[in-house]
Amino acid sequence: MKSLYLFLAALVITFQSTGQMVLTDGTSFHFTKIKSKGDVWEITKSTKEKISVEPASIKCFKDKETEVIRYYIPVSYESTGVSSGEFHFLGKRLEGKINLYERVTAPSNAAPLTNSSYTRELFIQKGSVNRYLFSNAWLAGNKERLVLFKEFIGDNAELLREVESEDFKFKYDDVIDIVNRYNVDAFKSECTATSKQGSVSFYSRLKGSTDQVLTLTVNDTIQHVIPVKAFLSIKLCSEGFSKVCVSDGTIKTCSILSGSPPFAKYVEVEFNGEKKKIQLEEKTPYESHKYLQDARLRK
Repeated sequence: MKSLYLFLAALVITFQSTGQMVLTDGTSFHFTKIKSKGDVWEITKSTKEKISVEPASIKCFKDKETEVIRYYIPVSYESTGVSSGEFHFLGKRLEGKINLYERVTAPSNAAPLTNSSYTRELFIQKGSVNRYLFSNAWLAGNKERLVLFKEFIGDNAELLREVESEDFKFKYDDVIDIVNRYNVDAFKSECTATSKQGSVSFYSRLKGSTDQVLTLTVNDTIQHVIPVKAFLSIKLCSEGFSKVCVSDGTIKTCSILSGSPPFAKYVEVEFNGEKKKIQLEEKTPYESHKYLQDARLRK
């Protein structure tokens, strides 16, 4: 992902950028600067008014520089659950009964940046329990963290057997796959006709095909066709989750998603015909529009 998730825990930092913030009481406003002052943040609104807020009162925010929606969560680095007393603003990688938050950092050396050169760390949340789970910087699998992972997904017997098998590799893509399938299995619709909604735009990245028709289904009922080289924009519940499935007629992949007003979300649907694989991943507005712009220029 182009954007880097900013680490903002217990730092004295001035963060100057335009963006939008949502507080836990539902208040939303645009800002131009964030400055930490010990236990509180001084926020300069776009109106030039300055307010002081505790970080815990911030639900999420997004700045124009990175375009990542960041959520405020406490983090424990101990599998025992002993709190480290640290809090982080992190991008959300997966959502549902289990939330996976991600921090991505670039290497400190001057080597060319590739997807594999970034350090990706995953933080796992289920209910009120938050733990540091994984880093792709580990040279070998971390047995202690694998035990922790099994505790989080242990109420799904089928997935637990898969994780406990000798074939399972405790790597980034494997963690993403297991948690995504866990959330789909655990999904229960809590949305109603009066639930608040948010905009989610889908687009396809087709590998090995330029005109593959992909069908998107919401909660097993509402169907849409994802247009080629264009967005499919729909509304999803923001006070609960929706199950979104994409199929080419033979392959089918599902994920759990929600709207996040006032922010619009963008989801890339990658279709790989050779590998018979469909994958959904949230992207930034810049990444999404840039891909479609380039795709339209290609024949």
